[in-house]
Amino acid sequence: MKRIKFLSFCCIAVFLLTACGSSSSKNEEEKISVTGADGKEYTSYQEACRAEDFEAARDAMSIYHEKYLEELSGNGMVNKEDRKKAEGKYYEAFDYIYKAEIQYLLSELRGDECKDKIAFLLEEIPIEGEKFPQGLCDYSVACRGSWGDEGLPLDAYVIWTQHFNRLCDNILSLAINRKNQDVAKMILLKYVDNVEVTRGESGGGVKVNGVRVDGNHGYINYTSADRDTAKKKYDEAVELGAFN
Repeated sequence: MKRIKFLSFCCIAVFLLTACGSSSSKNEEEKISVTGADGKEYTSYQEACRAEDFEAARDAMSIYHEKYLEELSGNGMVNKEDRKKAEGKYYEAFDYIYKAEIQYLLSELRGDECKDKIAFLLEEIPIEGEKFPQGLCDYSVACRGSWGDEGLPLDAYVIWTQHFNRLCDNILSLAINRKNQDVAKMILLKYVDNVEVTRGESGGGVKVNGVRVDGNHGYINYTSADRDTAKKKYDEAVELGAFN
């Protein structure tokens, strides 16, 4: 009986040590430090943004970006969990940093300098994945990585368009609030097309844009839904005198 109790205690101890060790390793893995141009060290991109050192913040984001690209280039079926985790961390940084920097630019700069800085910042954002042609595609591509690796480039592009257009939405809202019509008009031209991906069915029961999509194919369609919504928001702001 004593031996059984001793073994049970050892198992519990090993489990606790393993759990603590995993937690410690996880925290160490997620901790990122970057150094700003002035030599100041930041332990997170949030800290760098609070100090308005956005270059250092983007340096931290690039580390998450590299990890995301590394996971994208691997076996998508094997490392799906790691890939989605890396994707989440990158876009969490993406959303936070660009939003903070845009707020700073709109509050500190005026006129063409503000508009040009924001336009340049958007142009420097790397496009992820691959934009496939509109129309029929292989079924595995339409599955966007849930079945085979062929759809990973499309999936990465779809996710990127969502976050990029969300950033444009944020810029438009800030520009309207700050009565900056030049930036508001400029951002309407920066939206990218929305991507709609439809999986086919055996027998060709699915139809998109007049095209029947059978079980061996999918269909990729592009729309201007986000751009149209933004234009409507801008027009309403003009009608209400938001820029007066």
